Amino acid sequence: MQPTRDQKATLGALVDVLLDKGVYLNLDLIITVADVPLIGVNLRATIAGMETMLRYGLMTEWDDRVRAEARRDGSHAAEPFAGELWLLEPRASAPVWREGAAAYDHRDGFAWKAAQDSRPAVRLRPDEITGVRTEEGRGPAGGAELLVIESPDATVRLAGDRVREWAAVLHGTSREVRDGAERR
Repeated sequence: MQPTRDQKATLGALVDVLLDKGVYLNLDLIITVADVPLIGVNLRATIAGMETMLRYGLMTEWDDRVRAEARRDGSHAAEPFAGELWLLEPRASAPVWREGAAAYDHRDGFAWKAAQDSRPAVRLRPDEITGVRTEEGRGPAGGAELLVIESPDATVRLAGDRVREWAAVLHGTSREVRDGAERR
């Protein structure tokens, strides 16, 4: 990112960038009085949202430890899952593929957001996901399958490298209706 001066910038925009992109500080500071070094500060810090930290391999030991403790305590929570996916966005003229990041966890459900979006373009709570499947199709990233997530209000089509993994994660929490019987 290049520094910019924007009179309309807000604290919310700064927080969004910090959470989504993060910032890395590398600081060496020596405080001197009359050319005598008195205090030295050596600081290395990364500030970002947990999704961003984990995506870049930071704080994974802490995350693994917390998840292991939750499993020992009897938690049946599904592991959060995140990654890059392309969204096939319906438009009046023709559908358009948009690149972005997706995440799923058992509490919040599924969310997909493009880098330039301030809010997720797709957000589905776990109880809103009625079906998950893969279908033949090509996305901009290659691959021969698309991930299809169904809800009462929409059908979402996504492409990426790990379509089958996404389907497996989401399928375990979706409600599929077959022969009039609802399964979990």
